[in-house]
Parts: sequence; structure tokens; C-alpha cells
Amino acid sequence: MDDRNALEQAIVYIEEHLGDDIKVEDVALVAGYSYYHLNRQFSAVIGESVGSYIKKRRLADAAKKLIYTDRKIIDIALENGFDSAEAFSRAFK
Repeated sequence: MDDRNALEQAIVYIEEHLGDDIKVEDVALVAGYSYYHLNRQFSAVIGESVGSYIKKRRLADAAKKLIYTDRKIIDIALENGFDSAEAFSRAFK
């Protein structure tokens, strides 16, 4: 698998498991790379680490739900992988 396909597989996995407890090791396994190689390749192409990308995607997804739904903040926070409303609030700062 070439780098582009591996990174595409990593991003697809992240998008499909955004609300789950995603670990970079799991993403690396799906991409067929080691943890360190995936982070290097991801940073070189995407411009940020895998962990940072996951956090930003979760926040963007949560922000969309906050704006367009009437759901409780804690429900949205938990659905997007945050342990508490406080952790969710801190992530937005």
C-alpha cells in the first residue's frame, strides 16, 4: 500500500470511529504502518499529528451538533469521545 492509500485508509477509519475511543495505534494498524511512521507521514501530508487531527475532527463534529440540534451538551460531549462536559469545554478553549 502506498503512502496516499495508507493515509486515506487512516482518515476513513478516523471518520467512521469518531465517537469511539480511537488510539493512534489502532489507526496505524489499519494503515499498515507503525505508530511513528504514520505520525511522520500524516504530519508531512496533513500538517498535523494524528492525535491533533482526531481532536479537531471531534470538536468540529460536536460544534455542528451544538448548532443544528437541540441535544444536551453532555450528550454531544460523550458521543464525541469526551469524558465529561468539563473536558469538552476545555477542548474548545
